[in-house]
Amino acid sequence: MELDSPELERLMIYEQSGEQNSKKEKKMLRKTLLLISVLFVTFTICINTKTYAGKQECTIEGTVTDYNGVPISQAEVKVCDNVVYTDANGNYIVYVTPGVYNVNVSKNGYHTRIREKIYVDEEQNASNINFTLYLSSGPPEWNVLQYN
Repeated sequence: MELDSPELERLMIYEQSGEQNSKKEKKMLRKTLLLISVLFVTFTICINTKTYAGKQECTIEGTVTDYNGVPISQAEVKVCDNVVYTDANGNYIVYVTPGVYNVNVSKNGYHTRIREKIYVDEEQNASNINFTLYLSSGPPEWNVLQYN
């Protein structure tokens, strides 16, 4: 069967439009997948934020000074994986969820101090968890003092 010229032209145009439609469909599919991905990530962030927001946020806070009562700035205060540094006035604040924590305070040139079993719950934050650091001498492993 022979196709005349107008029929051949229509067939070629139809095939080209099919290719263009296929390209348009692929482009539309990519955009749709991108939109779904963005929505999924946004939804996940919202869920995680609400889950965290559902937990009561509590604080452990205090002041770090030397044996003369002078504030020690930039002392490292560590509670679990939370690490903060004291400000210029020796103050610190660590945000935690309710629980029992050990608090470690250290600064180069001073003995490290550890305070164990700090209880924090929804009703009461742990405030005035103050530390006094003493100058150290000797290797760092000798410089750990523990509160009881």
